[in-house]
Amino acid sequence: MDMLKFISQNIGYISCIVTFILSAYKIISLFEKEVNYNTLMTLRLIIINTNMPLSERIEAGRMYIKKGGNGAVKKLVQELEEIELKEEMGGNK
Repeated sequence: MDMLKFISQNIGYISCIVTFILSAYKIISLFEKEVNYNTLMTLRLIIINTNMPLSERIEAGRMYIKKGGNGAVKKLVQELEEIELKEEMGGNK
């Protein structure tokens, strides 16, 4: 009975807290999506930059794919991996 009395006396406070938590969750969720998008765009820029070392482009590409990136950039990463493999094979002869 005491718990019911406590809830009925503080329902306004409880609803404010719940509203605040839901609002904070929504903002954090939006922020997380923006960060993920910006990360993918940054990795994409590294991958397509021909002035960057091949190993760094491939490493960025693997992270790009792991984070859900695909399409033409994913295909480019696969091509870069093939180039690296050919260079390694050529270097062993």
